[in-house]
Amino acid sequence: MKRNSLDPNLEDLPGLIPIFPLDGALLLPGGRLPLNIFEPRYLSMISDALSTPHRLIGMIQTNSSTTQDEMSPMLYSVGCAGRISSFEETLDGRYLISLDGMIRFKVTAEAECGLIIGNAMLIIGHILMISMLARSHLIEAG
Repeated sequence: MKRNSLDPNLEDLPGLIPIFPLDGALLLPGGRLPLNIFEPRYLSMISDALSTPHRLIGMIQTNSSTTQDEMSPMLYSVGCAGRISSFEETLDGRYLISLDGMIRFKVTAEAECGLIIGNAMLIIGHILMISMLARSHLIEAG
């Protein structure tokens, strides 16, 4: 179910999305999260996401109890896909964005892309279908 005409249909969401692991920032379906993007790897990720029709990124928390190293932290298995609903480019090269939470996803695999974690892609298609079915069932029951 779409909240507004700009939101993509759930069945049109991609199977791969870039992820942004960020501790202390929680995005939930239906919620909005403002972010100040300044690190080069995440600036690149946001630029790439803005060039796609769906403008999605995945927000997920790092699992500090199982961290491998600073550049490749272990992640919790569930995150939220968010649509970049607004953005502003600042004079000093940052992005100020707002993410609208779309749907939860479960990490099933990390694609082999050879990029740092900010540009890693997660495969979510199968789990996304399960989440969509559960969500539509809740809407119909409510």
